[in-house]
Amino acid sequence: MGVTPDAIKGAIYDYQQKTNGVDGVEYRYAVNDNKALEYTEVKFEDADLAKLKELDIIQGDFTGENATDFVDLQKTIDALTKIGYTKEQ
Repeated sequence: MGVTPDAIKGAIYDYQQKTNGVDGVEYRYAVNDNKALEYTEVKFEDADLAKLKELDIIQGDFTGENATDFVDLQKTIDALTKIGYTKEQ
């Protein structure tokens, strides 16, 4: 990824702090010297979608407070890929 393990740990810590206590979000991670794995689960029926959009956790079109026309999975994947994430299936 072109960064040090400490830099990755710092970024993960920042993200963890951002998601900590947000309803409907579960975040886990594991880091070693050559790999970082992150897991974010969003339970849309429990989540404050406006807050998740504000935090850049999800992408989509929102029509009002905690209302959405849709959550766009591809836009979310594209946003994460743009900042350097990859995905495993």
